[in-house]
Amino acid sequence: MSGRRGETLGEDLQIFLGDLCKGGGFCSALAADIIRDCETLTAEAFATAVLVAEGWPEPEREYHWKPQFMKLFIERYGHAVSVADFNRV
Repeated sequence: MSGRRGETLGEDLQIFLGDLCKGGGFCSALAADIIRDCETLTAEAFATAVLVAEGWPEPEREYHWKPQFMKLFIERYGHAVSVADFNRV
């Protein structure tokens, strides 16, 4: 994962998603789609959104990738993040 950060949560999520694309080939998710309808984005919601954007891999792959996506999200944002939380940092 790169150390780059965006000025807004949307920009930062797009950088984060770019890292997932480069590192793992998960390139279908867009930050705008992920944060469109939520005030607070949780690690689980993020991981699910990435998997859904990818066409939700076969079930056994979900158990492999979902925890990894959640772990990476938590390392970057904590268990949940909102626009207000991100702007305070």
